[in-house]
Amino acid sequence: MSISPACRRVLLLSSIKGLGVKRFYELFSVVGSTEALFAGKFVDELRASLSPALWRSIAAVLSKANCQCDDFYLLTVESWLTGCDSRRVICIEDSSYPELLKQVFNPPPVLYFQGELSVLARPSISIVGSRKPSLPGLRHAQTFAGALAAKGVCVTSGLALGIDGAAHRAALQVGGVTCAVLATGLDRVYPRQHESLAKEIMNQGLLVSEMKLGTPPLPHHFPRRNRIVSGLSHGVLVVEAGVKSGSLISARFAIEQNREVYAVPSSIDNLHAKGCHHLIKQGARLVECVDDILEDAQLSSMIKSEMSGSAVAPSAEYVDLDEEERALLQVMGFECVTFDFLSEQLPETVDYLVQRLLILEVKGVIAQVPGGYQALKTVNFGDHKIV
Repeated sequence: MSISPACRRVLLLSSIKGLGVKRFYELFSVVGSTEALFAGKFVDELRASLSPALWRSIAAVLSKANCQCDDFYLLTVESWLTGCDSRRVICIEDSSYPELLKQVFNPPPVLYFQGELSVLARPSISIVGSRKPSLPGLRHAQTFAGALAAKGVCVTSGLALGIDGAAHRAALQVGGVTCAVLATGLDRVYPRQHESLAKEIMNQGLLVSEMKLGTPPLPHHFPRRNRIVSGLSHGVLVVEAGVKSGSLISARFAIEQNREVYAVPSSIDNLHAKGCHHLIKQGARLVECVDDILEDAQLSSMIKSEMSGSAVAPSAEYVDLDEEERALLQVMGFECVTFDFLSEQLPETVDYLVQRLLILEVKGVIAQVPGGYQALKTVNFGDHKIV
């Protein structure tokens, strides 16, 4: 896939040291288009508004472009595009630039894609959260992502460990689509543990980055990634987040971009949930199941038009449990509990309790964790629901 003339011009400008996104749009506001800039218009205005050093750098690039000189990075991009039909490089002036992202303040001038570009036409919800989530947090991410993807919603996240990865995988497992935004160049997947996941996403979704090819995972790139995660979505769901979590940066960007923010509540003792509770206090919508998101009027209408006739995946599943197992789950509640606590609360013998706990583990309802046992997922039985 070739690069458009407009994209070629933006890529040439991106090589200028000191011409970041903010400066690019200051320049853009003066000239109106890169075509006008490269045609030599507004030279006097630009020379007066820019520092001498920056203007000299821009003039050098304009001279190179007008002489049709080859640029090393342009050759690198063209080589990368030649290697795969599913790769694209799109700039802000291209008609295929994502409409949602155009609405944010100073959107990325250039975006790199690998995968199915049509994913961007679907309604999208971002799911973000802790890199070191609890087991219930992972399960919530999987449940929400799977339900949204089954409905035809694109699940967007940042390919990070923890909640991000769980959301991407759950969307793929139900045959849905997912979009992963990277903080590196698309030729460098980070974290390395997610290289195989990234390959799956290429085949069933989309990888996105604004970073140049070869860009390593530098700390200041991740907030830039987060603004794209929220910018590509109609809303952001925060599943688990500490008070200093990067997920709160995504939520802040979502608020600035006039997107809906959703948060999953948890126990007041859960340190992983402090950030979610803070968001709820600040006005984020508390959600307990996927229907709390899908009831949003705008999102619902988009889903109906995109995926007419499809059914929403259930937010809780039915598990065949007997009375003793139900009683055991009710005693466990929402937190990690010790074996001694369970044996004190229940009349069963130690051997019988061990057997019951093992059965619930086999059924996938609970898991043994450091310090005891913890419920993994929402379970329906009869007229009751237990998380």
